[in-house]
Amino acid sequence: MIKKLLTGSALIVAGTALAGAAETITLTPTIESTNGGGYYGITFSLDEETYTNELGYTLDDITIVLRYSGSGNLPSSPENFVVYSYDDSLSSLTYVGYGAITFTTGYVTYNAAGDGYWTRNSASSSSLVGTDGETLVLSSGVSYYIAFVTNDNLSAAQSLTSFSSSTLSSLQLLADTGVAGGLATAGSLIGSSGSVSGSSYSAVVAATLTTVEATIPEPSAFGLLAGVGVLALAASRRRSRKAA
Repeated sequence: MIKKLLTGSALIVAGTALAGAAETITLTPTIESTNGGGYYGITFSLDEETYTNELGYTLDDITIVLRYSGSGNLPSSPENFVVYSYDDSLSSLTYVGYGAITFTTGYVTYNAAGDGYWTRNSASSSSLVGTDGETLVLSSGVSYYIAFVTNDNLSAAQSLTSFSSSTLSSLQLLADTGVAGGLATAGSLIGSSGSVSGSSYSAVVAATLTTVEATIPEPSAFGLLAGVGVLALAASRRRSRKAA
């Protein structure tokens, strides 16, 4: 019995340790043809057939390309991305996390099919956190909305349960009018009414996701395994003495 327990414990610890190899997924859009305008955010979801990891995916960073091409046109606000999940429409929002925005002037370059390279400014974040204060985790099959928010409106935005143009801010986004890769899907741009602005538009969005894996056991777990081994050894010696 002790021998079986020892073997089982070893397999559990070893199996959990092996489960710690996370996969990083980089999503970079290809621009085919572009347009732009003022939008209050983007919607997207992770396809269930492609993103099959049951524990979800951390959103390590995200970059949204801005319409502006001149260095003097970067907006002074908003300062944050705020992320919500929703069902059916943006009239039912659930806050899931946020990240402070960093603006980059003219250094983010994406391939424009058959037309060289287009350089634009961008709004990005690599510090997105969820409601538990840890890295924001996305699940496949869930609809998400990323809005733009000023520091003054951050607390109010985190309490929103439906779209509000008075709380959320608008950014001038570069939009793809062809078939874009990347995080967002066609029809993802949200206008001032809280509805999709155009079914043929897709926001130009790059992102990095990492699979969430089972937690590697604490050192105490290995201590437990060692303790089981000591018990097994003691039981084996007792049986040997009785047999003698």
